[in-house]
Amino acid sequence: LLAFVSLRMGDRVGLFAFDARPRLASGIASGPAAFPLLQRLCAQIDYSAEETNFTLGLTALAGRLDRRATVVIFTDFADATSAELMVENVARLLRTHVVLFVVFRDEELEALVTREPQTADDVSRAVIAERLMKQREGVIARLKRLGAQIVDAPAEGLGPALLNGYLDVKRRGLV
Repeated sequence: LLAFVSLRMGDRVGLFAFDARPRLASGIASGPAAFPLLQRLCAQIDYSAEETNFTLGLTALAGRLDRRATVVIFTDFADATSAELMVENVARLLRTHVVLFVVFRDEELEALVTREPQTADDVSRAVIAERLMKQREGVIARLKRLGAQIVDAPAEGLGPALLNGYLDVKRRGLV
């Protein structure tokens, strides 16, 4: 959806995907006729159980960008170490580029925190879920302080939220 709107608005669009290593790089496309190619490339991206190497992936991406760009990052972080590496590498990107950081709101985790516990296991789950949510909020706060634009929405509302974030970046002339 974002690629379609961006191309229709006359922006150039590229696609880059990585996990433990870079997996896909489209190059830059422009014009609405490029959308079917980007759509086919997006369809090739699949979930990976490999740990994300943010240093390698974001460094490789930065090396491909020859001018100031809006970089949209769809990701999640499983632990404090990977989150720290992610933040460090996003900070490097932010020196030159605008970063729109997309975070899927974990409604299941939120439900574990707010649900009335029935058993001792429910209490344990709630405590762990709350800790994970606090870590996530801390990472998001750090990214905001660094200057990243954050899109935080549940999966079903992600498309409109991302478009609004992108249009806000354009409206404010950040790129």
